[in-house]
Amino acid sequence: MWVVKHFFYLVLLVQFSPYVVAQTTQQAKPELQITLPVRQVKLQKYLSELLHVSLYELGYNLTLTMTPNPLYKRESRLLHSGKITMIMRLATPQRDATFHKIAVPLTQGLIGKRLLLIHQRNQPRFDTVASLDALRDSKLVGVFAPGWYDVQIWQANHLPYVEIASDHTTILRMLTDGNRGFDYFSRGSTK
Repeated sequence: MWVVKHFFYLVLLVQFSPYVVAQTTQQAKPELQITLPVRQVKLQKYLSELLHVSLYELGYNLTLTMTPNPLYKRESRLLHSGKITMIMRLATPQRDATFHKIAVPLTQGLIGKRLLLIHQRNQPRFDTVASLDALRDSKLVGVFAPGWYDVQIWQANHLPYVEIASDHTTILRMLTDGNRGFDYFSRGSTK
């Protein structure tokens, strides 16, 4: 049960490269330029303030550019190519070894609280699910995009799922249409 309750810790990953520019001038704080894709408009102001204050305290003046957020896999490619310089991801040993992380609990743990989005016609099938064992026994199938961290959690807990290479909007539309081989879409409560 520990795996289900404690698997998410949101971090910002920064790839320091020639694309992240820190320039120093005499007696001035170094200038740090970051390009960050953000999916939710509400999150933009919060992240902007958090980054400006945090980096100022570390001795930097920040120039922050926020861009529309691409698909999950494309976002990682853009980071590696330098088109963006920071992404938000959950902490994993591989990411911790590859990137510099800013370990700030941005959502106060809410990202780890999962909501199962379902179609109302399936509500009776979910009414009896009150525990992990009940979810497992129900044979209800979840859906994720390839590479989502949730997949590891579902595997560790022996929960059935499918992976579909689509964005969350398309997956929601498929859930609404039904007959796609899955019954729910797990999302973080901050989404």
